[in-house]
Amino acid sequence: MAGIGEFFGRLIGGDPPTQTTLAPPLASYPTPDDAAYARKYDFGYGTGNEPYIQGDVARVVGGDKVTGYDVTSSGKGKTKQQVVTPIKSFVPQSGAGLYDNEAAVLANSDQTSRNLDLTDPANAATKQDMGTMMAQAALAANRIPVAHLAFDPSHAAIDTKIDNPTLGGVYSPSNDSMYVANSSPSSLVHESIHRGIAKLKQDPALAELFKSLPNEEYIVRYLMATQAGDPEKGQGEAGDKQRATALSLLNSGLYGTSMEKLNRAAADAYAARRPGGPR
Repeated sequence: MAGIGEFFGRLIGGDPPTQTTLAPPLASYPTPDDAAYARKYDFGYGTGNEPYIQGDVARVVGGDKVTGYDVTSSGKGKTKQQVVTPIKSFVPQSGAGLYDNEAAVLANSDQTSRNLDLTDPANAATKQDMGTMMAQAALAANRIPVAHLAFDPSHAAIDTKIDNPTLGGVYSPSNDSMYVANSSPSSLVHESIHRGIAKLKQDPALAELFKSLPNEEYIVRYLMATQAGDPEKGQGEAGDKQRATALSLLNSGLYGTSMEKLNRAAADAYAARRPGGPR
């Protein structure tokens, strides 16, 4: 029930106070079955992320490749010639071998990635490769205020061809773009947290809060471990070391309520951006 202050605020035309409630953490990372259920009931409806969550579109790493030739004739008699024109089509390709700064900007150009219509039968193989990754990531990001604030697959180039990547994902603040290996499903959530932190750092009022927090990668690892169902555990020696350090630091009591304040700041920022909810 609305409080008296909120009731009279609406009555005289004032804005009701914005209240945000933090969702409980996930016990485990969302499964394909969870994603299918969410899609069935239109999770993401009314947001720009809806077509990505529903599996209708994805920005995929790749480039133009000659896939055939068009042969036409010109002239007559002895001057008759055949004209061969290459037919180029966009083909998903792997970003294997790229440095992180090179991979991070793949989403910024149609020469290196492109939004594909996954409802087109011509892209059926890519749709199958993508599976439910986007919907799973959206469900997880929805439980992490910092990720939820910045979750936007249109800023991410998805590599559907790389296997066993050494780089699961990377975010470039200067280009506001992400690279995500589809074979590392939770990476989209991880990089969305980085993007959310970048957005929050733009607020001068939060400068002191960030001074009271550890290295950014530890913040991200901690949130993935404690709020996203801990999907990064056991995914590699380097990541496991960062995860262990993050949990040790942020569970030590040295940082007080800083992480709670960070989550609250992100939730409030999202609520301020969408005060009326999805539309």
